[in-house]
Amino acid sequence: MAKSMKIAFTNGGIVPKGVLAKPEAKDKQVAAHEPVSVDEAYGQSLIADRLAYEYDPKAAPKPAANAAADAEARAFEIIKAAKDKADQIVADAGDKAKKIAEEAEAGAKTVADNADAKAAEIVAEAEKKAKDMTAPDDSKQD
Repeated sequence: MAKSMKIAFTNGGIVPKGVLAKPEAKDKQVAAHEPVSVDEAYGQSLIADRLAYEYDPKAAPKPAANAAADAEARAFEIIKAAKDKADQIVADAGDKAKKIAEEAEAGAKTVADNADAKAAEIVAEAEKKAKDMTAPDDSKQD
C-alpha cells in the first residue's frame, strides 16, 4: 500500500477494505469523528468531497461519553434550578396565603367589633324603651 493517513468522517461512513491501511477481510464501518487509517489518495478524495477531514488527535472533538456526562450534568443543573424556583414560588404563595388569612381575620374582627357595638347600642336603646314603658307616668297622677 502507498502512504497512509488518518481521517475521520463528519457523519460516519464505510471504508472499503482495499483502502484501509491495515488489511481487513471486509469493509469497515466507522462512526462520525472516529479516526481510521486509509490510503492517502483515498483520504484526500474524501476530504476534497467534504465527507471527511484529516484526523488530528489534538483537535479531536470530545468523546461521546464526556459529552453525555456533560449533558447529564447540565440536565441536573436545570432540574435543580427549576426545583429551587418551584420551592420559592411555593414559599411565596404560602406567605401570600398567610397575609390574606391575617387580613381576613382582621376584617372579620372589625366586623365582629362593629356588630358587638351595634348590638350593645340596640340593647341599650331597647332597655331604655322598656324602662320608659314601665315607669309610672307622672302626668296621670293627680
